[in-house]
Amino acid sequence: MDESHVGAGYASAACSALYGHAARALGATEVFAGLTHGNDRSAALLKRAGFEPVADFADYTRFRLVLVP
Repeated sequence: MDESHVGAGYASAACSALYGHAARALGATEVFAGLTHGNDRSAALLKRAGFEPVADFADYTRFRLVLVP
């Protein structure tokens, strides 16, 4: 990872664009993401975006975001 890009908001912006596209263009009502245990930065990103953990497995946690119509 290039540390000069950490905290610049690129991942947040990319995720926001993805969720918007999923809702508008695809009619999605939910988005799921799986994160390996220990991926704390990505988990923090998902939580800021409104994701909630919904299942915990041996190697990863599944998160869910309900999209607003």
